[in-house]
Amino acid sequence: MKSRIVHRIKIKKLIKKYEDHIKKGSLFVILLFLAIVLYSTGVYWNFIYKGAHFQTLDRENNKQQLDSELLKKIQHSSFEVIERDKGRVSNQNEGPETIGEPEILPLDELEKLEQQDPEKTGEPTREITKNDLLGKIDPSTDSRFIRVPQKYLVYKNSGMYLRSEVWNAFHSMAKAANHDGIDIRVASGLRKFRQQKDIWQSKWDGIKKTQFGYLSDTMTDREKVTSILVYSAMPGTSRHHWGTEVDINSVSPYYFTTDEGQKVFEWLKRNAHEYGFCQTYTKDNPVGEGYRTEPWHWSYVPLSRKFLEKYKQEIANSDIQGFPGSGLAQELNTIENYVLNIDESCK
Repeated sequence: MKSRIVHRIKIKKLIKKYEDHIKKGSLFVILLFLAIVLYSTGVYWNFIYKGAHFQTLDRENNKQQLDSELLKKIQHSSFEVIERDKGRVSNQNEGPETIGEPEILPLDELEKLEQQDPEKTGEPTREITKNDLLGKIDPSTDSRFIRVPQKYLVYKNSGMYLRSEVWNAFHSMAKAANHDGIDIRVASGLRKFRQQKDIWQSKWDGIKKTQFGYLSDTMTDREKVTSILVYSAMPGTSRHHWGTEVDINSVSPYYFTTDEGQKVFEWLKRNAHEYGFCQTYTKDNPVGEGYRTEPWHWSYVPLSRKFLEKYKQEIANSDIQGFPGSGLAQELNTIENYVLNIDESCK
């Protein structure tokens, strides 16, 4: 009995002796446990955040890929594009008929393609019909048109056509530009009524982006029409129907803010008039009252001036029909505000 008491007293003394150490040890264990919990929580939430972030990126990438595929289909029907040059895509300030800026390769790298599309002179345009004005023609069977050689195209195998006089003038200008170290190519030329309708329809349906984003069914017809008209013409009113207009290098406003784009634009402003070309749209009109500035859009004045005069004589707003929103052509005075609202040098 006595030995047990002595043993207990020793244990109590021992516990008391190491009590402070035990307390400190317990505190350390508790702090270590809390640290592990906090670290694990941080790792967990970081994982959750990153997972959500990457899922968002995946969704955005999938959406962009889907948009790209849809746009490719639209451009295939609109421009008969088979293969597009690689280029940087800009999601800001998208242009009217394409996205991004194409890679402009040196002309000498595509010299061999010249053999596939021999240069021709073609026949001049002597008579201008109503179908010519509305784009209801087939340039592939019309001797007044030239298929632009591959080496002068932004989009390979895109089947671009220009009237023979326009092609001859552009060809001379492109060679002069190349001599000065500037590459200019055709991003868009003649556009038939059906092709313009495809572009219009894709924006109307919210498949292709406008300057204000994708259009929705909650918008009124007037809101849709005026949004599209910031850059894209109503079918039947596009000067591209005439085969006298050339979009040069890119139809993205962003491209013309780059060093290369600015050099191209400055060269065109200094020299294009010597070859008969003018910049068609040079001011930013209010929405619903005209197009915005298009540094890419150049018109061959000796011929487009004749088409413009004929258009004023032959075409009325009532002729603009066959697509969604066409009923607003009269209300918006489309011919006056869009067809005739061009730079003075082009009149």
